[in-house]
Amino acid sequence: MPKKSFKILDENIGNNYILNQIVEINDLYVVLYENSFFSIKISNKLTDHPGPKYKKMVFVSENQATKTAKKLNEKFKTDKFSVRKISNFKNFE
Repeated sequence: MPKKSFKILDENIGNNYILNQIVEINDLYVVLYENSFFSIKISNKLTDHPGPKYKKMVFVSENQATKTAKKLNEKFKTDKFSVRKISNFKNFE
């Protein structure tokens, strides 16, 4: 399967020669739990430092979202995690 090509909206090359590009996307893929939005909070039970972290659940790649949902289903021994495609969000408020 060929890689998707994205329309480049803007780009910048920093002092460290790293190219940053703003690319247009048409679809987002979100991982859902029981068909609802959610977040996974990760924290250390022994200390509050550096504080909790939250895992990313919205992806540009369907493959990444599907792999994440599969890993979460295995980790939590369930089938309640799924992926939904979100499209046509060009002019949302």
